[in-house]
Amino acid sequence: LESANKAIKEDGNNLKAHFRRAQANIGLSEYETAKSDLQRALAIDANSKEVRDELTKLNDLIRKENQKSK
Repeated sequence: LESANKAIKEDGNNLKAHFRRAQANIGLSEYETAKSDLQRALAIDANSKEVRDELTKLNDLIRKENQKSK
């Protein structure tokens, strides 16, 4: 997480750093923060299949968590 934060601070358009930070935040159950990073990554490269797939998985995970809490 720290290395991704550093890379983003140096270059706010670093796709890989936003993606890696999102993955780290998913692991920490920080889903909204992860979603924000993935959306930023998509803004950098809208054609990234890897980012789109991860965002789809995250949205499914958020939906399941919301259903659990009802």
